[in-house]
Amino acid sequence: MPLLIFFGIVDDRILEAFVALFAGKLIKYTLVAWLSQHFPEKLSFFKRINGKIRSNQPQ
Repeated sequence: MPLLIFFGIVDDRILEAFVALFAGKLIKYTLVAWLSQHFPEKLSFFKRINGKIRSNQPQ
């Protein structure tokens, strides 16, 4: 939904807005992928949020 609002605000420069949005997301997800590859312990809280780690799991 925010993407529709964003493109609704943009006048006739939809291509430029799309390229800027795509570049921003590319930078963001590239940085997150690099961080998770090199420092996985720093991002381990995402596993707890998504329920991947359970405290009562047998070991």
